[in-house]
Amino acid sequence: MTQTLQTVKDALTATMPKFAAVLPKHLTPERLFQVSVTTIGGDEKLLECSLVSLISCVMGAAELGLEPGGPKKEAYLIPRRNKKTGGYVCTLVVGYQGLLKLIYQSGEVTSVRAREVCERDGFEYEEGLAPILRHKPAIMHAEGRGRLVAVYSVADMKDGAVRFELMTRDECERIRDRDGGASELSPWSTDPIEMCKKTVVRRFAKMLPRSIVATMDNAEHTFDDEPLAMAAPVVTQQLTSPVSGPHRSLAAAVAGKLPQRAQTRPELEDEDIPFGAPPPADEDGEVQ
Repeated sequence: MTQTLQTVKDALTATMPKFAAVLPKHLTPERLFQVSVTTIGGDEKLLECSLVSLISCVMGAAELGLEPGGPKKEAYLIPRRNKKTGGYVCTLVVGYQGLLKLIYQSGEVTSVRAREVCERDGFEYEEGLAPILRHKPAIMHAEGRGRLVAVYSVADMKDGAVRFELMTRDECERIRDRDGGASELSPWSTDPIEMCKKTVVRRFAKMLPRSIVATMDNAEHTFDDEPLAMAAPVVTQQLTSPVSGPHRSLAAAVAGKLPQRAQTRPELEDEDIPFGAPPPADEDGEVQ
C-alpha cells in the first residue's frame, strides 16, 4: 500500500534523535532528512515500501555516515518486492563513492581510485614478482573508447606500498548475476560502471576496521516488518522518541515494529562479494 510522503516525513522527524546519536560530524541530521525525503519522494516504488524498512535503511546510512541518495551517490535506497508479503521493502546499497569514503576513513590508505578499461584503450597488465599495470585511455579515438572490458583499483597505502586489483567485465557480471542480477531498479542497471568499480574496490575492504565491516554488512540487507534470520537490522536499540505532540504516537508505532540488531556476523571471507549487492531477486525484481 502506497503511503504519503508526509507520513515518511513524520516518521523521519520522530527518529531524528536516534539519527543524531549515530551520525558522524560531517553529516548533520538535517542533511540526512533532506536527502532522504528527496530520494523517497522521487520514487513511487519507495513510497510503497514498508515504513519500517525505509526508516531502518536511513538509519543504516546514518550509522555509516553516508547520504542515502542525492548527487553524491554514496548509497542507494532500492525498493524490492517481498514474495512472502506481496509488498515492497527497502534495501540499502552502498555505492562506489560511499565505499571509497569508508576506506579513506579507515586511515590505512592515502589514495584509492578505480578506473574502467575499454577495448580501444592501451593497456598492459602482468602478475608475478614484479607486477605491471599500465593504462592509456583512448580518449581521442574517433570511434570512442569502445565497450568495457575490465576495471581496476589502485591504493596507495599509508606505509608507502602500492596495491592494485583487476577484474574483467565477465567477473563483475558473474558477481552481479549471483547477487540478484540487474533488475530495473538496481544500481547495476542505472550505474553499471560505478558498480563494477565498487566491486573491484571491494577487494580492499579487508583493511577496514571490523566494526565498519560489520555495520556495513548489517546495513545492506533487506528489511521486513517481521525479523528474519537473514536480516541484520541497523537499529542499535529500541526506537523510542522524546518527541512530544503528534509525532509521539507515530514514533511508538515504528518502535514497536523495528527489530533489534541481530548478533554481529563475522567478517566476510569472499573478497569477490561486493558490499551492497542487491539481495537475490528474480526477473521482476522480487526478493526470493
